[in-house]
Amino acid sequence: MSLLPAGSKLVLYTDGLVEVAQKSSRGVLFKEIIKEKMLRLRDLSPRKFVEGLMQELILFRQGEDFDDDICLICIDVV
Repeated sequence: MSLLPAGSKLVLYTDGLVEVAQKSSRGVLFKEIIKEKMLRLRDLSPRKFVEGLMQELILFRQGEDFDDDICLICIDVV
């Protein structure tokens, strides 16, 4: 028996993802908008989900330079 229902996504990530600050405004963190971004991408395959979330992060950061390492794993529950 699975604790997560079929069709769910399990998303694992390091603190580097949520602690990314917007370049133009150091007061805004990606963790403030991550739920909205994940919900918008939820119907994609795990690979496309990760790619899409990373693209959102790059747009948010206004570049690909990050202060910390980022690890992001997405698994579809079947």
